[in-house]
Amino acid sequence: MLSGYLAEIKKYDELEKLLTKYPDDFGLHWVYAYPLLKFVKEGDTPKSKKLLLEAIERNKFVVDYLIGKKKMPKYVPDSYAVDSDDEAVCYVADFKKAWENIAGAIDWIKRANDPNNRLTPE
Repeated sequence: MLSGYLAEIKKYDELEKLLTKYPDDFGLHWVYAYPLLKFVKEGDTPKSKKLLLEAIERNKFVVDYLIGKKKMPKYVPDSYAVDSDDEAVCYVADFKKAWENIAGAIDWIKRANDPNNRLTPE
């Protein structure tokens, strides 16, 4: 997807324009792109935390693939159900490099999902 590619090559202004162009898109790529973009532009802020926690609530399976707790399958599924493991696989296939290229992003999402060290918006 274009959004994943823009994030991967660090074209954050273009990604922001794309997200703004389709504000009513609630697909997983958009839902996780918003907090990632906020983290890049503003760091670990209450707003970025809130967006990240909302994304995790939308699909909790993404985190395990991003942090390496679950191994990506050999093939990306052709289709998926909303809030499914397959949906997470499709998202991570497009965005994993972007997350890995941003200093602190993987640790940030890992902390957000850790019940002992859960991020909370202030």
